Amino acid sequence: MMDDRVRVFLVGGRPNRGIFVRIHGATIPTAGSFEISRDSPVGALAESLEVLGVARQLQAQRFPDMAQDQLSFEINEHPEN
Repeated sequence: MMDDRVRVFLVGGRPNRGIFVRIHGATIPTAGSFEISRDSPVGALAESLEVLGVARQLQAQRFPDMAQDQLSFEINEHPEN
């Protein structure tokens, strides 16, 4: 960690499930879809998840205010657990 602070996050409602990736780009409507180039950092991540057999759990959302050279992802409970 960069500092010694303790951070606590409280989540209300149903827990997130699967793997969630945030990337730069224009937002799309709920239940919309977009393609990711395999030559991009997110494409490399998606390909790695395919090799692991968990790519079907992947969800991504684009954020216009996120830096183009960044991505973040979180791994949550497996949908079938």
